[in-house]
Amino acid sequence: MKYAYYICLLAIGLLATSEVAAQCADPDASIWNDTWHSCVTTESPNPDRGEGHWIQYDFGTIYTLTTTHIWNTNEAGKLDEGFQEVIVDYSVDGEEWLTLDTVQFEQGTGLATYGGFTGFDFAGDSARYVLLTALSNYGHPTCYGLAEVKFNLKLNMEGESGEDDDDDDDDPGDECFRPVVTTAFVLNSEEVFILWEYVPAAESYGFRYRESDGGTWIEVPVDEGEPEVFLEGLDPGTTYEYQIATYCEEQEFGFGSPFYFTTTEELEECAAPTSSNWFFAEDEGYLLVSCNEVPDATGYTLLYRLSGSGGAWTEIPSEENFWEFEDFDGEQIYEYQIRVDCEGGETALSDVFSLHGEEPVGTRDIVADAEMRLFPNPTNGVTNLSLRSPAAGRIQIQIRNLMGQNVLQESHQVSAGALGLVLPTQNLRAGVYTVNVYQEGIGQLGVHKLVVAK
Repeated sequence: MKYAYYICLLAIGLLATSEVAAQCADPDASIWNDTWHSCVTTESPNPDRGEGHWIQYDFGTIYTLTTTHIWNTNEAGKLDEGFQEVIVDYSVDGEEWLTLDTVQFEQGTGLATYGGFTGFDFAGDSARYVLLTALSNYGHPTCYGLAEVKFNLKLNMEGESGEDDDDDDDDPGDECFRPVVTTAFVLNSEEVFILWEYVPAAESYGFRYRESDGGTWIEVPVDEGEPEVFLEGLDPGTTYEYQIATYCEEQEFGFGSPFYFTTTEELEECAAPTSSNWFFAEDEGYLLVSCNEVPDATGYTLLYRLSGSGGAWTEIPSEENFWEFEDFDGEQIYEYQIRVDCEGGETALSDVFSLHGEEPVGTRDIVADAEMRLFPNPTNGVTNLSLRSPAAGRIQIQIRNLMGQNVLQESHQVSAGALGLVLPTQNLRAGVYTVNVYQEGIGQLGVHKLVVAK
């Protein structure tokens, strides 16, 4: 089994050289104001291109690429900086380059409703690197800009060349790696189901966990070849860290950077679920969604529809707090709620969440006076979070990667007023993340982008 991932890469997050990265805008700005721009030409990674204005994306390993979606510069007063005529090159090793095409990028509209445009299509070619070189812009004399590119891609199951090779002497490292995509489904205050990406060459996996404030690691047996574990007997309202290792026939990747999850508090009565997560596997054509178990619940219903459509909700009933259904279109952005049927005919409805949005976070209104800040940002270690809570209560912090998966989740009891917390982001890989803070009974206190640079 193999999974396909939908990755949205902000131009500021994956630039090829420090000279280009230094030209990035404020990472705390919105996506439209957070535009990468270049006003000085630099030497291209592709010698055929010479000096110019370019962006190189490094996916970290070889993927099979298909369609793209692009958001050009959309900042007011800078629409003329947007890329216009662009050469698209790609490579599996960063040395030998192939040219896909020379394409025309549409100009941004400057409107808040700007939705970008359908980009170029790799039609299943394999690459680790993609290089965009701007030949022209929309009129600015010196500066070039771009907001965001979404790449639809799948883990490449072939050799470094991107071509099928049945040679038994192939390096197993092509298909052996440590998983970096994982989701923890918090089922209730004591049970969690964890799923991670399939590793083609893996003969077995290792898994261990502990409370995030330290302690002895607990190793859990993993069924041979199955990228999943079920944990039970956990403490309510507790944050745990976990690590995954991969063991192949001729190569192994030991335990690496930890991931995090937080169990829910014990609930005493039927109420709306407070935790929800999802995992989409395109090749198998199914989506997994879960929520925390609710006491005295007699049934659960997942309601979903296209985001912002205002249309009728599609309902999927379940006796359990877990859904698996097929034919889900991963190209679309959906919103969903979970309804819980309780004893005595009462019902409870969760807040609205997003599936495969560009920033897949809850759609609850943000509290205007929360004054949320992250610093330093970019960071290469821990991150300080400051905000103002309008009332005493419990807040939940979620950090998601660009694939929409939780990589860190914490829960804290706070007092009203200004507060500061330290987020353990030193183990996150370099990249762009979304930090979301919610407060029970109030809503979303803030959403900020966090750039991890190492």
